[in-house]
Amino acid sequence: MPKTSEPEAPALEPELLRAFVDLADTLADDYTPAGLFQRLTGYCVTLLGATAAGVLLVGSQGEPEIRYASGDTDALLGSRRTGVPGFGQTIPLGLRGEALGTLVLLSPEPLSGGRLDAARALADIASVGMLQERAIRHGATRTGQLQRALDSRIVIEQAKGVLACAGGIPVDAAFERLRAYCRRNNLRIGAVADAVARALLPPAQILRDFAR
Repeated sequence: MPKTSEPEAPALEPELLRAFVDLADTLADDYTPAGLFQRLTGYCVTLLGATAAGVLLVGSQGEPEIRYASGDTDALLGSRRTGVPGFGQTIPLGLRGEALGTLVLLSPEPLSGGRLDAARALADIASVGMLQERAIRHGATRTGQLQRALDSRIVIEQAKGVLACAGGIPVDAAFERLRAYCRRNNLRIGAVADAVARALLPPAQILRDFAR
């Protein structure tokens, strides 16, 4: 029997493909969450035919608020207050239990089929992009903190060596003198150690201060 070829999946519109790429690019220098949400709602209006779109977030008073709206924003805001005609649909924004908000769509008729699938895909890509950027940013912050701690530790070890050599004392005793000097003068040990290591603070001053 001749093989029956499976029907080809409909090709995505080039504009929609570009929207996917744009929403996924959260590593750009000018990236902001507000800009991402604004572009998301804009694509829902310009590409999917929604009358209006907005992101529903919890405001400072604990009440849900429509933010970053595109299209007929008056109709979108009015539909929540007074039931202005129009079909409202909501799509959750988030991933793996971490909620970011809700995408609210307003249109004369409900989005369905490919348009609804595209709206969900846009929302998912925006969510993944935002959470990925957040994870990278938090990771970079943590890495920076660890690097600063390591740098500080290296400087302290250098200062201990300088004091030990200058005073002819064990390294542990040198550290006790360094720590005592910092406590007595209300100084950060990292700053004092850096000054000792760079020969900006004479070791004799710390050793003499400890002997008093």
